[in-house]
Amino acid sequence: MEEEALRRVLREDEWRRMDALRSQLWLWMSRKERYWRQLSRCRIISEGDRNTKYFDLTATMRRQRNWIDKLMLNGEEVSDVQL
Repeated sequence: MEEEALRRVLREDEWRRMDALRSQLWLWMSRKERYWRQLSRCRIISEGDRNTKYFDLTATMRRQRNWIDKLMLNGEEVSDVQL
């Protein structure tokens, strides 16, 4: 539908439909994300903190995901630290 919006002007009911579809897509994607997060938590509980390859990999991935490599300050992107 987005391609159609680029080709022509959409009617109001078409815009509402597209917004509804986007909302549903976001809802299902967040549910899927939550499902996989919960499944990983169950696996962490069963695997435990036994320094396994799985635990090491999840800790590494979490560290990478939580790393802040750049910030927006006053509309300017800052990626290096200047002390």
